[in-house]
Amino acid sequence: MGNRGEEIAVEIEKRRLSKLGREDLIGRIIPVGKKKDGLGYDVRSVDVDDNNMTHDIFIEVKATSGDIDRPFDISRRELKVSQRLREYYYLYRIYNLRENSSDVRFYKVKGALDDNYDLEATGYRAYKKTDQDEV
Repeated sequence: MGNRGEEIAVEIEKRRLSKLGREDLIGRIIPVGKKKDGLGYDVRSVDVDDNNMTHDIFIEVKATSGDIDRPFDISRRELKVSQRLREYYYLYRIYNLRENSSDVRFYKVKGALDDNYDLEATGYRAYKKTDQDEV
């Protein structure tokens, strides 16, 4: 599902740049999640500002078969990267993604993940205490 979500996000980006009349920038869309995991984003793309200057944008893709309100997991790395790159960071939330359905929906939000979502801790990482005797 993740790979299909990233492919959809790339297509969304291609259409967005085409609508802007900037097909010349489509080659700068890179699905980095397929090459290297753990960057904190899945797709690097480009945007054009009001002065016609280009700058990279960073897109994290979250895809599920559930509806718009289904919660999704984010990593600590994704959160930190979204905070550091908030002006250039987007989350593409792709939902209703089912194998034989063309009724895929999405929305996107700009900025740090914790600025846009209520976050709930759902896990722990355990480290051995140094003062514990081994048996």
